[in-house]
Amino acid sequence: MSENGNTIGKDKVVSIDYTLTNDAGDVIDSSKGREPLQYLHGHGGLIPGMEKGLEGRAVGDTFKLTLPPEEGYGKKDPNMVQAVPRSNFQGVPSIEKGMQFQARSPDGHGARVVTVVDVSADTVTVTWTDAVLAGIVTVVPLIAL
Repeated sequence: MSENGNTIGKDKVVSIDYTLTNDAGDVIDSSKGREPLQYLHGHGGLIPGMEKGLEGRAVGDTFKLTLPPEEGYGKKDPNMVQAVPRSNFQGVPSIEKGMQFQARSPDGHGARVVTVVDVSADTVTVTWTDAVLAGIVTVVPLIAL
């Protein structure tokens, strides 16, 4: 850490502008047009590879991180996909691929966000939202603010 305190390190509140893309260049998420993302560095508030890639960077640095799935959102896991009876979505007149819902976690404690990945007449196939991003190479151009 520098003497002037302008480098990113554990227990520092950090603000970053970012654009998250997959390896095909499709934008998945971005701070563009919004406030920069703020987090407390060194406490797991970001995907592991991003936090590691930001460590020691200085305020004003502009750089690009390319992360393999293991350092991003993980590898695809077929256990994170579940077919749910359409009757579980009572009161929702139309269900489409990409919609998100809040559901109980598999252990029955707490809630998780799920994303619809397929819809048929009788079932809605969902995946835990983090799993939607699993298996992709993550590219993140960043500016440390």
